Amino acid sequence: MRQLSFRCAALVLGLSMLAACSHQPPAPSAQQYALEKALDSIQRDEAPDARTAVWEIKLSCDDIVCRIEGATDRPKAFERIRAAAAAARPAAAVSVRLLPETSGSAHGSHVLAATATASLSGSPGFGKPVTTQALMGDLLEVLERRGSFLRVRLADGYIGWVHRLQTASVSGAGAHSTGNSPRVVVTQGQAQILDAQGAVVSMVMLMNRLELLGEQGGDYLVGLPDGRTGRLSKAAAQPEDAYLARWRRLRSGPRDAYVRELLKNARSLVGTPYVWGGTSVAGLDCSGFVSLVYRMTGAVVPRDADQLAAAAQPVLHNRVEDIEPGELLFFGKRSAGGVSIEHVALSLGAGDFIHALGSVRIESLSEASPRFSAYERGRFLGAGRLNF
Repeated sequence: MRQLSFRCAALVLGLSMLAACSHQPPAPSAQQYALEKALDSIQRDEAPDARTAVWEIKLSCDDIVCRIEGATDRPKAFERIRAAAAAARPAAAVSVRLLPETSGSAHGSHVLAATATASLSGSPGFGKPVTTQALMGDLLEVLERRGSFLRVRLADGYIGWVHRLQTASVSGAGAHSTGNSPRVVVTQGQAQILDAQGAVVSMVMLMNRLELLGEQGGDYLVGLPDGRTGRLSKAAAQPEDAYLARWRRLRSGPRDAYVRELLKNARSLVGTPYVWGGTSVAGLDCSGFVSLVYRMTGAVVPRDADQLAAAAQPVLHNRVEDIEPGELLFFGKRSAGGVSIEHVALSLGAGDFIHALGSVRIESLSEASPRFSAYERGRFLGAGRLNF
């Protein structure tokens, strides 16, 4: 009886193995293999960074045909996908959307950030991790809409999803203008816009931009992106044209003068709390801090630490004390696979630097300094300079 049971078990096991083998997925066809290689090549060439490019391309094949579906915002990638599909034998079916989609929208192809900070995430929906933020008055290119969320591109190239209630139409009655209308830029950390009775209309923050409607005593009369109006103290803002003209003069003059003012901006942010994805005085991450400091000078720089490293010109120094003020410092890890950039700071000179970690603070790479950070020295990778 035991021998029969064993033989039955062996028979069942053999049948199970046969069934498992019969359900193995078929090997990729030559067509599928060629298309996979072509799509990988297109992505590497045209959309290598998911933070600044949309690449949601999916390939599926059955016994009859291969299908390429999804979306991209890269026209050249779109054309190359179509060419690769046509060259396949047999030809592949293509159902790929080229973004932006602008037809039939009440918003148009652009919107404005309408809140002091508008949070963007990597996917549409509530409760998603924040990847970056736009500031009031920023012009956002709309790539697509999904329910109450818009996929938008910021001036620094970063792409994310924002809720429509944090945006306002560029055109329309009472809407903020992005044309020739004069504007003011908020130069104070935080300020209030008040109505005629002194009630608060809105809170605004450093580098928010508002339409200038006129002046009244010590106040600017301003228009918010959503069409509301109010008074903003002249002590909290400056006309944008004059503000940017000053920084253009500084950038075109001696570097030392520009760097001195750049670092004055950086020092003014000391104590600002660390917030992942933050780009405002309400909270900053390390690269958000650097981008805000440069934004205060009228410059748009890449958003993340590794993107800043890619844009910067490497600068070699024999000692950390020789790193010049205003240079970027990069931190991370070295491995056999290369370098991983994880953090960025601004040099103050003599080995000192300012960065956002816990809060915006000043530390040093120099062992002789009372602000020496062994942790940061241990992960320091090198310095670089942004040129305009």
